[in-house]
Amino acid sequence: MPEAFLLAAGASRRMGAPKPLMPFGNSTVLATMARAFLAAGCRPVSVVHRLEDLPLLEAARALGLRAVVNADPSAGMSSSVAVATETAGAEWLALCPCDMPLLTTGTLSRLTEALGGCEGDVLQPVVAGRRKHPVFVRRAWLRERADRLRGGTPLRELLSETEGASLEFLDCAEFFDFDTPEEYEALVRLARERGVE
Repeated sequence: MPEAFLLAAGASRRMGAPKPLMPFGNSTVLATMARAFLAAGCRPVSVVHRLEDLPLLEAARALGLRAVVNADPSAGMSSSVAVATETAGAEWLALCPCDMPLLTTGTLSRLTEALGGCEGDVLQPVVAGRRKHPVFVRRAWLRERADRLRGGTPLRELLSETEGASLEFLDCAEFFDFDTPEEYEALVRLARERGVE
């Protein structure tokens, strides 16, 4: 089974508060996402965080998650992916920004189950022709590109260079993420409409 990395080393400047610790239903964004990945069979689930983000570190530990430090988060998400690459032990990694709490166990299970028949190095969900997170990648494929990640090459650029597999989904709402207070409020309203607790 794959291991999951929730990428949470961003500064959340536009949000104005740490996105993983925002309330979501009866819990937080981090806890909701961690439960979904664990229930889908991902082991372990790790949180990639900034060194100084002690509240996130404590929250991750309280949930039984592995905490992994990104010592240079200013280099962008590619630096967090590089850290995940260096830390991973499983054949497959699930890489996901920690701001997508509407992802369900069912969706993640479909993706993890599809890995068994995946002959390529990349598997992504696709909605209406657009590739989404989480991205599932083989550890060996990422390690071959670790220097480029550390050099700041975005993951999306690396993905564009390979012919990965895809899995079609109809529900675009599950892949909703947020960067601003307005987007967060919209996500919370959507969660209420769906009966998320």
